[in-house]
Amino acid sequence: MLNEFLLRRHEKGLTTLLWWTRPHLLSREILEEIRLLTNLETSQQKLLQIVLAGQPELDRRWIP
Repeated sequence: MLNEFLLRRHEKGLTTLLWWTRPHLLSREILEEIRLLTNLETSQQKLLQIVLAGQPELDRRWIP
């Protein structure tokens, strides 16, 4: 359903943005789910722009 929604917005020339504040408080599992949203795309571009606005601790969340 999300992909269909994003495709309809894309067809109208609209950009969809997911803006998340304080992502440094999220679990690694949730951050991975958010990362997987970047797979929603057409053959030419991404359907969802994602901005994570967090503290410097966010950088350390990506280090295994």
